[in-house]
Amino acid sequence: MIKITTTYQIVSPESAEVGDVEEQGFYDEVGEVFESVSDAVEFLNDHYVAHPSEYPSENSKSWSTDGDTDYPTGNITYHTYHIDTDSETLQEINKTLIEKM
Repeated sequence: MIKITTTYQIVSPESAEVGDVEEQGFYDEVGEVFESVSDAVEFLNDHYVAHPSEYPSENSKSWSTDGDTDYPTGNITYHTYHIDTDSETLQEINKTLIEKM
């Protein structure tokens, strides 16, 4: 079983000036559950993950997006997808994500 939960951070121009975030928290605390690596990888790719939380990437327990910009406000919203599974499955997910980049 693979469970993926999602958190977010919103960085405003004002919060960026002081090196902070405007708002952060869970976007989906319950998460999505997947039975296969391919389904989990498809979900992550569909959400445009681009940045692993760790290097080497095979050990990453989360992946983040580049961020979506709200041009009228200048706010940027980042999503991070946290992967909860056994270490062998985690490495397989990460390997597949790296290969597709």
